[in-house]
Amino acid sequence: MNGENISGLDNTLSTFGGAIMYQKVDDSSKVSFEHLEDIPLFKILLFNSNIEKDTQKQVAIVRDLVDRFPKVINPILESINEISEEILKTIKKEKDEKDLNNNVSILKKFEELFDFNHLLLTTLKVSHPKLDLIKKLNSDFGLKGCKITGAGGGGCMFTLIPEDFEEKKLKELKLNLNSIKVENFEANIGCEGLKVKSLKNSTNNHPQIQYLDSFFFTDISPPSFFDQHFLSFAREY
Repeated sequence: MNGENISGLDNTLSTFGGAIMYQKVDDSSKVSFEHLEDIPLFKILLFNSNIEKDTQKQVAIVRDLVDRFPKVINPILESINEISEEILKTIKKEKDEKDLNNNVSILKKFEELFDFNHLLLTTLKVSHPKLDLIKKLNSDFGLKGCKITGAGGGGCMFTLIPEDFEEKKLKELKLNLNSIKVENFEANIGCEGLKVKSLKNSTNNHPQIQYLDSFFFTDISPPSFFDQHFLSFAREY
């Protein structure tokens, strides 16, 4: 249970697929979800550190830093926001130019931005020695863009896997991760979400598929200092 201040992001993303840009609306308790369709599909390796995380504890750590060092910490939070904005801008630009098949250049940019994001989260003291070790192992094997996902302090991480990454090296990395009791799972991000099949005006061979569209929540109260943008991708296992 995440307590009262849940964002609704996980179930929203599972429903709609693709990617979701989550943003608190002004100073109210309302949040908006911008649904991004037809985004690049990337392969990732997801890691479970098997370190139990405590979301409320991690939120409290960051809140304490904000309260004590606002001029230092607020720019870090703003930078995290700018990373989400840059990723969003990249997706929209490539989509407008109909160049979403240019996954190599997009992936390289995402790798850099994800690395920045992880370093900023580490600065906010929401990492963990085991997460740092997972990050180092990925770097040793030449994988970039490995970052914390979720609240940090344990829990999970993921890394982007280029299409041309050697299968032998990937197997070796997995063996190294297994040796330190880190579970790993291959997955795709940017996949489709829930589909609603309508039998109306359909034939047996051609059911009419209706895709859910973006929507707006009115009764969600996210943690107060998370007023920035968050960009999440649907995952397919």
